[in-house]
Amino acid sequence: MPKVKLSHSHRLEIASLYRQNWKISAIVRYLSNQHGIDVNWSTVRNIILKYKSGDLFADPNSDFIKFRKVTDGDISTVRSALAEKCTMTATDVRRELVSKGSDLSKTTVQRNNSRSRIKFFDKHFYRFIQDVYPDKHRFQQDNDPKHRSILSKNFMKSNNINWWECWPSESPDLNPIEMVWNMLKRRLAKKDLKTKEDLETALEDFWTTDLTVECCNRFIDHLYKVVPTVMIVQGRATADLPRKIFPERSLGKSINYFNSKLKEPLLRQKIANLLPN
Repeated sequence: MPKVKLSHSHRLEIASLYRQNWKISAIVRYLSNQHGIDVNWSTVRNIILKYKSGDLFADPNSDFIKFRKVTDGDISTVRSALAEKCTMTATDVRRELVSKGSDLSKTTVQRNNSRSRIKFFDKHFYRFIQDVYPDKHRFQQDNDPKHRSILSKNFMKSNNINWWECWPSESPDLNPIEMVWNMLKRRLAKKDLKTKEDLETALEDFWTTDLTVECCNRFIDHLYKVVPTVMIVQGRATADLPRKIFPERSLGKSINYFNSKLKEPLLRQKIANLLPN
């Protein structure tokens, strides 16, 4: 079967199959059987890496729409909107601009959002990181487009910020924020919410009353027993293994404490019994 250059639509299809947890070898077979395309394993892998880095979605052969530059009126509209609701996404901001007669693209909004984030980071957060965290720490952020933008990455590189380039956004094992969302969902499920106002009140109660400093500390300290467990299972999901291996509470302890526990012969035997053959 002759080698064929993959089209942009085929590349997007590979990304879609990858999101559905298809293995690379299965994607290679699918392309051969369904499209008659002979492509090797490394080519598919490179496309997946481009997708994960956010570099896949621009079609080099497409004719892009030319949008006008950002005007003072656009800036004023965005400032007013963010002052009223600071959590607006790029989609929300563009919707507000369209309602005012602007034709700025979502990409333009995201790009300016990235620049604003870098200005804030440079003025406030970067100094905080320098003062509080030594070199051995890594900066963690999610996969928001602003965080993955070239502007943001170049800023962190130029300032020697060591960060996790790929972070498991949906991994409750390693993300404390996922534990917060889980707690929020469970609290809301117990309430009899009838209206939008009921939901807003319940959300406000959660953030101001339920989610205490002690809760946050507990979620963070829990990682001290999860990280050694993740290494034991070689990166697979830990489920309830941390609790079974380390039944004691992690609050106030350190990762060194749990690493030292792993050296105990009785605990090593317990782990061997818990893990599948």
